[in-house]
Amino acid sequence: NKDVTSLSMQGVFDRHDARQYYLDLAGDWIDPNPPPVIETYDGIRVIRDDLITGSKIRGGDCLISKLPKHIDTLVYVQPRFGLAGVSILDVAKRHNKKVRLFMPSSKQISPHQAACIERGAEVSFHRIAAMPNLNLIAKKYADAHPNCFFIPLGLKHELVTAGFVK
Repeated sequence: NKDVTSLSMQGVFDRHDARQYYLDLAGDWIDPNPPPVIETYDGIRVIRDDLITGSKIRGGDCLISKLPKHIDTLVYVQPRFGLAGVSILDVAKRHNKKVRLFMPSSKQISPHQAACIERGAEVSFHRIAAMPNLNLIAKKYADAHPNCFFIPLGLKHELVTAGFVK
């Protein structure tokens, strides 16, 4: 895990202590998903999290399960491609939360954006020059609404990492 390695490289923890740091963050959280299926292809081990929408559904559950009770809406920037938004929607449904996705606009929505809409996301399309601009728009929206929680692009949050580590 890059985050565990990052803590080690910063000189803050050795690899064992970094792992323990994330396990402590996860606390008593238990992954509600089935155990990962690991298959080997030409000597390469592959985790088949495509069987549960995607890997982010595991770490995302750790984060969302630990949010304060008053948070009822998750805010995320859904790029044109990628399954993070779909994963967030799956976890949000389990925790009875709404999802508001900010998406870059174009002449035609992508299949991944369509999947998010079909699964019930509230969406907002924006013409942008770059994804960091849309990330800022989404963060400002969440900050202005006390019942919202902004999830950084790529689910880059230490509780998501904690869920992966556990």
